[in-house]
Amino acid sequence: MNRWGKGFLIALRIAVGWHFLYEGLWKIDSDTGATAYATSWYPLQSSLAHMKDPDAWYDDVVKTFKARNEALTEEQKGRLAELRDKIKASGKVEFDWAYVKDQVLQIPPAPESERFTALPFLQQSNFRWLVRDIDGLDRLTLASAQAALDGRTEQIAKHYDFTAGQRTQLGQARDTVKAEFAAAWSAPDVQARLADYELMRRRVGSLADAGAPFHHERLMADRKKLDLIAGELLAFVNEPGDELAVQAHGIATVAQMANGPVPRAASPVDWIDRSMKYGLVAIGGCLLLGLFTRWAAIAAALQLLIFYLAAPPWPGLPGATMGGHYLYVDRNFIEMIAAGAIAAMAGGRHESQRATTQDRDGQLLRRPEADAA
Repeated sequence: MNRWGKGFLIALRIAVGWHFLYEGLWKIDSDTGATAYATSWYPLQSSLAHMKDPDAWYDDVVKTFKARNEALTEEQKGRLAELRDKIKASGKVEFDWAYVKDQVLQIPPAPESERFTALPFLQQSNFRWLVRDIDGLDRLTLASAQAALDGRTEQIAKHYDFTAGQRTQLGQARDTVKAEFAAAWSAPDVQARLADYELMRRRVGSLADAGAPFHHERLMADRKKLDLIAGELLAFVNEPGDELAVQAHGIATVAQMANGPVPRAASPVDWIDRSMKYGLVAIGGCLLLGLFTRWAAIAAALQLLIFYLAAPPWPGLPGATMGGHYLYVDRNFIEMIAAGAIAAMAGGRHESQRATTQDRDGQLLRRPEADAA
């Protein structure tokens, strides 16, 4: 292989490695950005808990926001001043920090980044079976929801390192949320929607399993509608855990809240998300640095093959939802071939050095023949 060929092969390896590495890092970063707290919550809570002088409190709030590069506008300062004057006139603080944030300062919630999860892709792929209870039928029960709430309670208590007294308060809040959820879950409209969903899901599943003459696009469309309904019902089931996390803010101290947001509740697709994120980073890093190139390229090709077979662009199948139009060959297939070429030629740093040494040795062996000629 000449120098140009080697150069393009190395460039191909670096390009594929960078693509994998950046995609993996983006997916990992999306988990942190999606649940980030607004930093202004903590000083607001702390300042109200120790308020003595309304004028000093007003100045502290303004200075705190300015120090965090979130300087208040004149309109926000005006509403905050009105609240300060009301406190001075009444001598009472009859509101909490959330009221100051949402109603007075009107601080919008922190923008939530697009959190990565493989669930939507798997729902529309041939690999739905990889996710346990992907239809949600096992989780859509009162007993399952209450068990999940118990687990969420323990997760919150550990995250904030609650004391025994705080755990008791959190347990009382949990019992209240449980009772309210049980009443809402037993409502006739909720039970009717759940019964309809279970019936439709089983009907669609029986048609697919029996090999009935059911068009693929129609089947996928029905599954997509059912997945949307499942998402709404599961959101209703998960809401008590979210509510408990919010109530925990009133129990936690400012120092404990500095631990950051409570991790997301566990999901059946978590193991796939972790495997994909860290697998992409490992493969991309090895290809980019030229380490274990052949094995990294083989792993990349296998992963891309899985992506391709999950929703292949074959006639009669809906295929994956992505930009462009494909028939048999899509971007995953093309990159899979590229990864295979890298594996076959092993274009990593160490392999390139070995090939260069072999070329130099070959030229030395051929030189006497050239001189004799």
